[in-house]
Amino acid sequence: MYHLLYACGLRVSEGVRVTVADYSAAQRTLFIQPSKFHKDRLIPIGGRAASNLQSLLELRQRLFGIPPAGPFFLVLPKRRAYSPRTASRYFQTAMRHLGIYRPQVTYGNCTHGTPHVHELRRAFAVHRLMRWYHEQVDVDAKLPLLATYMGHGRFEYTKTYLTLTR
Repeated sequence: MYHLLYACGLRVSEGVRVTVADYSAAQRTLFIQPSKFHKDRLIPIGGRAASNLQSLLELRQRLFGIPPAGPFFLVLPKRRAYSPRTASRYFQTAMRHLGIYRPQVTYGNCTHGTPHVHELRRAFAVHRLMRWYHEQVDVDAKLPLLATYMGHGRFEYTKTYLTLTR
């Protein structure tokens, strides 16, 4: 699930609601519904993300007898769908296991601490922008596409994700 959040720039709430019916292996697309601001969208996904989704379906069937239907991501062994809160909590646990955990502290108006699961969405936006720069495409022409892909109604919402980087 975390790879899909990063690879597609999904909101956590969108990732936990993805169902098998929302995925088209033949077209390598995901139908994101319902989205923030009630804007459904059909997005293309990369080969690695598609391969991971296909592997997940096969593993669920082989190891747990879970048919390829319903929510994509399940908390096992209960076989219930993730909630955004559960996905965030497991992400924090992973950060601790990886030794990346830092307690949250505030200095002035800035808060610092462990990365949150929403940082995967920010990383997607920044990495996409960097890739376009390296490919020497017209980034200004591509930015509206990024906003639409991420489900933003206005480009101003996308700009908050584009942090300084080198």
